[in-house]
Amino acid sequence: MKTIYGIITGIILAIALLIGGIFIGKYKFSTHEIQVLEKKIYETKWKTKIVYKDNKPEFTQENFDIAVACMESSIDFKDRTENNYLFITAFDDCKENTARYEIGTKGNWKVYLAIAGLGAAAGGATIWYLTK
Repeated sequence: MKTIYGIITGIILAIALLIGGIFIGKYKFSTHEIQVLEKKIYETKWKTKIVYKDNKPEFTQENFDIAVACMESSIDFKDRTENNYLFITAFDDCKENTARYEIGTKGNWKVYLAIAGLGAAAGGATIWYLTK
């Protein structure tokens, strides 16, 4: 009866160590490389409108003030992720543009397998020790 409990305990311990090794390997020791798979840049959207006359910007005080305000405004960035896409928007007081990047990540599977193997070896050693 003692060996049955030892075998069951060893199997449970081996499974726990294997699963623990996989999670520790994936979340603690893994390195991820982000790869850009596709890049798409959208059209610039203007927030302020410059007055045109005969297909040329009209030289008025209002247009001059808009140009100075655009020149002096700082550029800010915002980002968001959606599924496998990273959206980055650059904007200031006058205009904004968004770029979409399709991204993929690649983990180091050698690290996952090595730590899972160590967990399985520790579980096997525990079973061997409890059943001898």
